[in-house]
Amino acid sequence: VNGYPISLLGIVNAKVTNENGNVVPGDLLVSSSKPGYAMKNDEPKMGTVVGKSFGYCDKDECLIPIFVALS
Repeated sequence: VNGYPISLLGIVNAKVTNENGNVVPGDLLVSSSKPGYAMKNDEPKMGTVVGKSFGYCDKDECLIPIFVALS
């Protein structure tokens, strides 16, 4: 199968980094400097949030559930 999995809305697993600090449930997530990963951001610019964390990440990289809400 060719292509990439895409989600526009709902709860999905996503790759995250702790590049901007450890991720906890409720954190807003934005694109990180590592392609394909998200990171937390306490003061994101309008239009940059890709979702909200439903899990924890205290390592360099994790796979956690997030609520995707592109807006």
